[in-house]
Amino acid sequence: MVTLIVNWNLRDDTLACVRSVFAAGAAAGDVVVVDNGSTDGSPEAVREAFGEAVRVVETGENLGLAGGINAGLRIAMELRADWVFLLNNDTVVEPDLFSELGAAAAPRPEVALWGPQILYYDDPGRVWFLGERRVWGTLLGRRVDPGGRFDPGREAPEPVDYLC
Repeated sequence: MVTLIVNWNLRDDTLACVRSVFAAGAAAGDVVVVDNGSTDGSPEAVREAFGEAVRVVETGENLGLAGGINAGLRIAMELRADWVFLLNNDTVVEPDLFSELGAAAAPRPEVALWGPQILYYDDPGRVWFLGERRVWGTLLGRRVDPGGRFDPGREAPEPVDYLC
């Protein structure tokens, strides 16, 4: 699995994000940070902190999130990744994230997209995002349990129409 993180001028957040990904068990060489033309020294800081364990791709300009993801996906395809985990750089993950996602995905190979429960950083007992279900007849979505409290006993996985 390749973890793909897009950065633009959030050096400290990106460093914390990458640290959490390695703490969750990501393998050296399987983390790709795409830097979208940062001017805050982000690429150098990532290289200094993680060396060759992180592949840093510098786009030279801000391609936006979609352009950064596309640049990183090209690397993931070169690496022949079975899975790509897209992660916002202002995120930190729990140490059991990859083992939990793997355990959920293993018995359901027909499911192509998986998304974890996302909690607020400063209020980890509160749900930020669980997914959305489409409002019939529209392109609108309705969040599953918006702002609810984290429930470790919640039935999982749960089918949704949209992931973050």
